[in-house]
Amino acid sequence: MNKDLRTRLKAQWGKLTDDDLDRVDGQAARLLGLLREKYGYAMCRAEHELLRFLDDSRSPRRWVDAAVASAEGAAYGASSSRRAWASLRSGVSKPSVNHS
Repeated sequence: MNKDLRTRLKAQWGKLTDDDLDRVDGQAARLLGLLREKYGYAMCRAEHELLRFLDDSRSPRRWVDAAVASAEGAAYGASSSRRAWASLRSGVSKPSVNHS
């Protein structure tokens, strides 16, 4: 998992450890399972929270890709970071809205 994504996930959900994120290995289903386990979220809530996090984090107003600004190969960091976000985002479906 990309270092920037790992840092942001841990900042958002402090109960997630490095070992937890190692096990996630970029798989949205695994991350959803961890959110359910660590925070007691129902599946729908876990999906909603993860989608909101990913969407908010990708917004240009709220996220400046630190890897681009770093001296450690900006081109690699930017493409790696975009792939990490896209990979997680594609693994989460939009939760259905129940208005009952």
